Amino acid sequence: MGKVLGEKMKELRIQLGLKQADLLKKLDISSGRYSQYETGIRNPSYELLIKIADFYGVTTDYLLGHQSISQVILDEKILLAAYRQLDVKGKEDVKKYIRFSLFEQETGKETEPHHKEKVV
Repeated sequence: MGKVLGEKMKELRIQLGLKQADLLKKLDISSGRYSQYETGIRNPSYELLIKIADFYGVTTDYLLGHQSISQVILDEKILLAAYRQLDVKGKEDVKKYIRFSLFEQETGKETEPHHKEKVV
């Protein structure tokens, strides 16, 4: 597992704009242990590997380097993982923004920012 797994974990964490400390509670591990995973010194248990894959929205095969993901799919998975970290209000804000952006795209009209709430 080691090095490839650690590189993938670090890459995903950085792309999400997270610090190692942000993951510790979610994965229920110590900072030293997570750091050892990212550097390839230590390997997580299979149960934790699955938990890490679920957290990032990727497969364990991807984390282990057995499967590649196109950048488009990876970007979508990263956005989904970030969305999952939001609270209820944050998720509602994202939904409103997406509906607003789709409206603009479909109509070809750009609406003034103060009209966003009326469009959504």
